[in-house]
Order: sequence, then structure tokens, then C-alpha cells
Amino acid sequence: MRKKMMRWGFLSLLLASGALCHALSEAKQLHFDKRDKRDEGEDVVFSYRYQDSAQRVRGLHFALSRRAIAEAESLLLDRNSLDRALYDFGFVEGNKAAARRLAVLQADFDVALADIQRSIKTFNRKRGGRLVSLRLKKPLKLQVKRVKKKPWGIEVSSQTPGWRFGNSSRSFDKKSHKEADKFVEDTHQRVSTLSAEFSQRLSLARKGVLADLRVEKIRFYTARYLRFFKDENRTQIDYVRIAEQALPSLQPVAQAFRKNFQGKSERELAAEVLHFFQNIPYNDLMKGKVRGFKGFAPPIQVIARNLGDCDSKSTAVMALLRLLLEKRSLAIFLVPNHAFLGVEIETKKGDDVYTHEGKTYVLMETAGPGAFPIGELSKTSKKHLKAGRIDDIITLPPR
Repeated sequence: MRKKMMRWGFLSLLLASGALCHALSEAKQLHFDKRDKRDEGEDVVFSYRYQDSAQRVRGLHFALSRRAIAEAESLLLDRNSLDRALYDFGFVEGNKAAARRLAVLQADFDVALADIQRSIKTFNRKRGGRLVSLRLKKPLKLQVKRVKKKPWGIEVSSQTPGWRFGNSSRSFDKKSHKEADKFVEDTHQRVSTLSAEFSQRLSLARKGVLADLRVEKIRFYTARYLRFFKDENRTQIDYVRIAEQALPSLQPVAQAFRKNFQGKSERELAAEVLHFFQNIPYNDLMKGKVRGFKGFAPPIQVIARNLGDCDSKSTAVMALLRLLLEKRSLAIFLVPNHAFLGVEIETKKGDDVYTHEGKTYVLMETAGPGAFPIGELSKTSKKHLKAGRIDDIITLPPR
């Protein structure tokens, strides 16, 4: 029942207000049963009885594979786990990126330093002693450190080379003394130039590591079905990818709807799907007893757990309607603290509709417990729509 957003790796889930729905009646689930037929095969059998918005009793039976349920479970991740995973991922991947870039710098640095050391050795040998010495006091460093107060909990640090330069006080004749001073001055200059060069290259490498981390951060989110908006520095659940990922697993549910509601029009079929999910008990998924990703459950888990909130149910309805109405566009509408669905089907007088990118969507309240008929929104949703308070519209085009 929220738009999911994250700033610098911390998922900010907006809690729902208690008075969302004011339908004439409440959706009522009359019976729910889940039986694991482990001894008979790999399926879990589900049985539902519920009332639609006109108080007619409906029944639905289907089976889902345990594998599909387990795969959907793997998409669940609570906020604390996500934060820790992101923190560890950034530290590990950041240091990998730093090590790669430092290896290139170190190779070039070693070559330049060896050249200076050879010239010092030659100078000392010609003068019969260790007159000039150069020792690396601080090596090159480029690494990622854990700093909890920093964004993402990490920072990239670097260390420029430090030197200890020695010059013997052994006396020379005038000519030799002059040559020695000149060599020491030239060596000092070479060392200073080397330090300045690698200080600049370290700075560029540090920026490179940060760029690498941004790429890895997007990869981290994408692997967890999240979309990253760089300009706004936030993430959002990738509802479309989750819906599409669920399509194969939802085929048995789609087949049950086709069998039970043969001869129904597209609008009537969409209404039946809406009633089914409205009757699944509403839960904001934020309470401790609900294990998993706090604030969202993928479609199979909405069915398997028999609970869900507004955006979880909207995603589930989107996925199921994609199977039943392949040639129709679908859209999830995100408004403050809420989500509902739109489907591009025939409109009727009095429908709540919204036109987006040339397509007119009939809107539906998926969350429950209000038993809103298709084409009717709650008062709160209507106010958001009228005021233009739409945070985002996520569309799923026809197949």
C-alpha cells in the first residue's frame, strides 16, 4: 500500500492510512484451504470461496507447484536484510574495483620508482659510497572502508606515496660537491614530479571506483527486482518484471478462471479477477509476524500466503490479466500511500478512467477489503486523481 523508495540504500516504506476504502460493502472470503499434496506429486492445491461486489458466491480451485512458491519466496527480502546485503555487497565489490585500478597504478609506479633508484645506485657507485638514499615511507593505497555514517555505509580512500630522502654529509671537492648538489636537486624534482603524477592518478582512480560502485549498485538492485532512479537517488520495486516473472507460475490460476467464467466479456473477466484478489485478506506486510520483504509480496506469494497489500495485489492482478487479456494494456498507478490498477478495456458511463500515453484505462481498487466494482475508486483515490497527485504510472504493454 505504498510506493517503495530507497535513499542511498535504505528502503523507505510509507505506511498506509487506516481509512482507505469506503465501499458499500466489504469483500468477504468465505473459505480458504491450502493442501500440500507432497505424497501425490509436486503440487499445492488451493481452494477458495468468496463473494463478489454483488454478493454472489464464487469458487475457485487450482494447484501451484511447490517449486513456483519457493521461487517466489526467494524474491522476498525484508528491509534490514536488504540494507545489510547492500552494505556488504558495496564493501566487497568496491574493494575489487579498487584492487583492479590500484594494480595498474602500482605497475606504472614501480617502473618509475625503479628508474630513480637505478640512477641513485649509479651515482653512489661512481663516488664509492652510499651518498644518496631514497626510501618509500608510505606506499600507494586505494581501498574501500566501512563508514556507517556515510551514504551506502562505505567510502573510498586513497594514500599518496611518502618518501624519506637521505643525503650524506661526506665532503667532496668543489667540482664533485657541485655535481652532487645538482644530482640531489634533480632527484628531488623527479620524486616530486612522481608524487604529483600519482596523486592525480589516484584521485582519478578513486572517482573511477565510485563510478564502478554506481554500476554495481544498479546491478545489485536489478538482481533484486528493484529499479534505480539515478537523478532522484531512489529505487522502486520493478512491478513489471515481477509480474512477467510470475506468468508461467500463474498459468494454472488463469486456466481456472477461463474454466469457471467461460463466455464472459473482457470486462466481466477482469471484474472476476478483481473480486478474487479483493477477497484475499488485506495486510500491509509491515508487521513482524509476516516474514519476508516488508511492504511487498510477489503474485504467487499473495496467493500462497493468502494476504497482500495494495501494490502487491495490483501486481498480482496485472500478471493474471496479462495471461487472460493478452491484447490489453495494463498500468499500476502509484499515488501517495496507495496503489491501484488500470486496464484498457471498454468503458461504461460513470467509470473512473484515466488516459495515459493515448490509452484510456478503466481503474480498479485491488486492495480490498472494500468490494469496489470495476471502474470505481475509493474516495481517497479519487481525490488524489482529481488533484493530480500521481507519483508514477507503470505500464505493461500488450503482448
